[in-house]
Amino acid sequence: VAPIPLVAIGGLNPDRLDGVFEAGANSAAVVTDITLSFDSEARTREWIEKTDRWR
Repeated sequence: VAPIPLVAIGGLNPDRLDGVFEAGANSAAVVTDITLSFDSEARTREWIEKTDRWR
């Protein structure tokens, strides 16, 4: 049996990612932080840059 991946979701923002992955999450799911952002394209780029070391 393969391990079950742990996905963090809910209330996430780029500043919280270190703690999310340190706590054992394998990935993070985000919707609201991007869609409610004034500049969703820039916020998406920020997420991509911030998660680069875990990909």
